[in-house]
Amino acid sequence: MNYIKEINAFYDLMEREPLSASAVNLWHTLMHINNKAGWIEEFTVPATVLKLKGGLTDSSFKRARKELEERGLVKCRSNGRNAAPTYKMKRLYKMNCAVFGEKTAIEEIDGKQKADYTKNQQTGYHFNRLTNVQPNQQWNPQIDRQTNLLNKQKEIKQNERKRNEKVEVSDAIVFYQENFGVVSPFLAEELLSWIYEYGDDFVMEAMKRALERGKFTFGYVKGILKSWVKQGIESVETLKAKEIAMNNARRSNSHYHNAQNQEVVPDWFLERKRKKRIHKENVSEEDIVQMEEILKKYKN
Repeated sequence: MNYIKEINAFYDLMEREPLSASAVNLWHTLMHINNKAGWIEEFTVPATVLKLKGGLTDSSFKRARKELEERGLVKCRSNGRNAAPTYKMKRLYKMNCAVFGEKTAIEEIDGKQKADYTKNQQTGYHFNRLTNVQPNQQWNPQIDRQTNLLNKQKEIKQNERKRNEKVEVSDAIVFYQENFGVVSPFLAEELLSWIYEYGDDFVMEAMKRALERGKFTFGYVKGILKSWVKQGIESVETLKAKEIAMNNARRSNSHYHNAQNQEVVPDWFLERKRKKRIHKENVSEEDIVQMEEILKKYKN
């Protein structure tokens, strides 16, 4: 399951068949838990966890779950009084593909091949688009089967690569849901645009900086992102390299100013002060009294 495509398909469905806010929150919470579970077919989760993560009361949770079940978006199976229920999410992306008439490359190729083969059977004209067999050459079903197998293997590899990529793509959304709250439709679209443009790590770094400053809004996160982009920073690596350079420059300037503030004192001045100190230490109290008496006589 592709997290991003499922969210997009969900909001496409919402435009045609709106859901209540509680149902939307519960759907996002179930998607988040299923993502952490590794997109398994069925997963078990207590109602208390869903209510806590979705910010739902007991009554709103029950209504939301019933609404999702009635709409066929979620299947819930009870496991007894003392056991958590089992949930199964409906894959919306495939459903939307069917609604809008989308096909995979393999389906389109197979459709063309079948149409061509039917036409060739009727006319006796053999032409294979997949194997580039020229007219009047004999059509070989074995070659077609091998070609289809190769194409399907290629599609499987592409899907595996996409599944590996989707975990990375969805990291920022999961992080936002865990630390900021449920993603609204408008915010999800804007968040996804930042992720597609600059990557998960970059967006997550901005979120972490916002949390460290005690800010829990996407507006603050967006402000950080805009500031970085304005400075020409478009990756975490560039950001950290610039921060290291700034810290080094700041330390260098600090050492320079400290050196400037230190007054240069000549050696002869230090020597004279040293001699005065020694002379003062050698003068006794009696000498001081005698000198004061002599000064009094001169004054009189």
